[in-house]
Amino acid sequence: MARYSFGITAWEPSWNALMNMMVTISHHCTLYNDARDVEITNLVHMGKIGPVRGVSFHPSQPLFVSAGDDYKIKVWNYKTRRCLFTLTGHLDYVRTVYFHHEYPWILSCSDDQTIRIWNWQSRNCIAILTGHNHYVFSAQFHPKEDLIVSASLDQTVRVWDFSGKFIGELYFSPHPSQRTN
Repeated sequence: MARYSFGITAWEPSWNALMNMMVTISHHCTLYNDARDVEITNLVHMGKIGPVRGVSFHPSQPLFVSAGDDYKIKVWNYKTRRCLFTLTGHLDYVRTVYFHHEYPWILSCSDDQTIRIWNWQSRNCIAILTGHNHYVFSAQFHPKEDLIVSASLDQTVRVWDFSGKFIGELYFSPHPSQRTN
């Protein structure tokens, strides 16, 4: 799905075809029902002032997860339009969040240079992946393998297994306009 940025606020829609719904983000989460093409609700991601940066639907339950500049991850029930609970532990902005397609896990990454795996049923952090040397902008579960991939402002893409073991890394050289020689 496309990701659009306007200044410091990211707009990253998440689509759930099974539920025929979409959620968008800016300084709050907005839930839409595509069949009626109307806004269902505006859910405020309470905390520090700043944008909500990541959002993702659960693949089969009426849930979505959001995260933002308040360092928090919130799990919502979109049928009741309520925040069910908040996960805390990141020490800086949380960039992206995703539900695992099979396990009761949420993946998050942050400007604190970590990737975290959360068990959303027990509401605990079960792994902290460290090794990036700058903000981690994106992380995602592999769709079939027990792997995680992450991308950072340190110009690396890293691959991890679910235990947090580092598997490999790709380096990207700076854009030609950023080279010093």
